[in-house]
Amino acid sequence: MLTIDIVAPYYCPEFSDCTLVVGQASAVFHGHRNFLALHSPFFRAAFTSTVFREAKERRIRLPEISSDAIAPILTWMYQGPCTLPKTQDGVINYKLIHETIEASDFLQTGDFKNTLYSSIRTTVQNLDSTKEENDAVLMELLDLYHGATESIGFAALLAYARSCNQRLASHIMHLDNPRADFLKNLCGLLLRELDKHESKRSTR
Repeated sequence: MLTIDIVAPYYCPEFSDCTLVVGQASAVFHGHRNFLALHSPFFRAAFTSTVFREAKERRIRLPEISSDAIAPILTWMYQGPCTLPKTQDGVINYKLIHETIEASDFLQTGDFKNTLYSSIRTTVQNLDSTKEENDAVLMELLDLYHGATESIGFAALLAYARSCNQRLASHIMHLDNPRADFLKNLCGLLLRELDKHESKRSTR
């Protein structure tokens, strides 16, 4: 039987009182209703409903979520760290981050998603923006942070930021966009990175 094993301070599978069956491979996670329900309205409803059989069986099936995508969420629920997943080669796994964000939306774990976004912001801020090889990493992370890019392409946005620092700030502050707050924060982040880049160039 395939199991989902996490390492977190408050996780103790020996005293579990519910089971999650996750993904197409039906991986099993032995959980605790109080932890799951505390952080997820989805789990709270599933465990307290008088209509759904999950409440009686204490067994929830999540075939649409992969075990790799839910593991970071479960780790966070049990007070473990929220880190960006990486491939075996040590490269940030953007596909898995995207799947984890989708799983978080499904499970309604907004606090986890905010924590994950904070990890993304920290990673972006720690990148050396003067190295061209980091551009692709920056774009991927910003794209994940934005969530959806139908209206604004980040490649164009970053190029625009590099060519006209303060005009970008003025432009974004007046955007009539439901994600205006995100864009303002992004603008500030880009401008800070540009300032660091310009400072390094001026001292050469």
